[in-house]
Amino acid sequence: MAGIRITLLETGQESVARLWVNKPEPKEEKEPDYLIHFRRPQNYEGEFGFDWMRDEYIEIIDSNVPVCKTPEILEKQYKIRNFHNQKYYVPWLALLPFSTEYKYGSSINKDGANLNLELQELTDLKDDGTKIVFKIDGKYNDAVKITPASIELSEFLNQKTEVRNISNEDISYRVLKNKVNIKCLGVLEENVSIKVIATKNGKEQQVGELMLFKTSKIPKAKIILVKVITNDKPFSLPNDFEYALKYKSFNQALTRVEVIARNQVLDLRNRKEKTVVDFLYDLKMNRLEKKEVLENIIDFYEAFNGKTSSNYIYLFYHNNEVSEINRGRGIKSKGFTNRNRIILNLGGLNTHTIIHEIGHALGLKHPFEEYENIPLFEKGTTDNYMDYEHTGYSTGNPHKGKMFSLFKWQWDEIHKNKNNILKFDYDDNYKSFWDIF
Repeated sequence: MAGIRITLLETGQESVARLWVNKPEPKEEKEPDYLIHFRRPQNYEGEFGFDWMRDEYIEIIDSNVPVCKTPEILEKQYKIRNFHNQKYYVPWLALLPFSTEYKYGSSINKDGANLNLELQELTDLKDDGTKIVFKIDGKYNDAVKITPASIELSEFLNQKTEVRNISNEDISYRVLKNKVNIKCLGVLEENVSIKVIATKNGKEQQVGELMLFKTSKIPKAKIILVKVITNDKPFSLPNDFEYALKYKSFNQALTRVEVIARNQVLDLRNRKEKTVVDFLYDLKMNRLEKKEVLENIIDFYEAFNGKTSSNYIYLFYHNNEVSEINRGRGIKSKGFTNRNRIILNLGGLNTHTIIHEIGHALGLKHPFEEYENIPLFEKGTTDNYMDYEHTGYSTGNPHKGKMFSLFKWQWDEIHKNKNNILKFDYDDNYKSFWDIF
């Protein structure tokens, strides 16, 4: 408001005229919009548990239809946030605690997890001094170590922009590879959130999140290997499978799976019993169905070696082909599982099949078979251990050779053990968990 004073010379009276001037309010500059996602590194081979909502599960990617048939069930497996009016699926990380003071402590994840950070640009960005900070509930400051604790937004801007076409929309990303390291150094009694906060001039805004899987209880499954000898041809299991059990598979679900007996043998070559002789002949001629192979081997083991126990997973392996009929044609079976008993056939004497079948013994299903409240996928389309390396339509799984993951809901399934398939051991001496191969 401005005023003008006027004096009348003859009367001496004064009059004031006021002039109103409207000044426009200063425009508040809109903050740039972006999201920050945690992602696995490209060289991941199952060293830690990490699960997230992959774009290809629910979106059209480069004209390819989504591979998940039940997106409404899949969405329920993740916490969903709303940042900048965008649906944000919170990924999951599982790390075995590196601590000598804790019963379930382990050296397996002593180096933690190195993760990529992806910045998804929703608007054009510039270097405005914003800092990205990783925040966690203060009571877990000693149990969780995040390095670095913060980064500058400008670090993303120094990276080239990558564009992905998702559901006919181009999405821009910038990636910082292996940028953040996260370690678990103690007990997490609950699932713990790591929030990603953008800070500038005292203002804070959440732009991302990561959930850490609780570490309060680590189940242990014990494996007994039984070599079933039916002929004079040599055969063996791969040398690396025990390492993979410990460092590249079920450690993702914070579950110990360890071989406790390696030298058991069921030698049927010189047995004179008619049931054994007939079995060996039919097995050699590939005349037996899976169920018959399983039943006979279990019967012979319990007759000649001793009773089986629900405290252990029994892995029987032999060097014969076993076929099954699928769509009118014979398919060579790699292996099969009935509760805590696994049979590995000639084509299944490899690390991936061993892990796959032990997964069944721990209660896991194929992701392409329909079960209540479990996401359903197209066969042979995921990098999951429980998926197949083929689609069933003369095409291979695009992740073949790199199928190292377990879904977060599979971690839950193993821990729930709701069908009591196996009696887990929680009170065993955990000192051996520190052994390094």
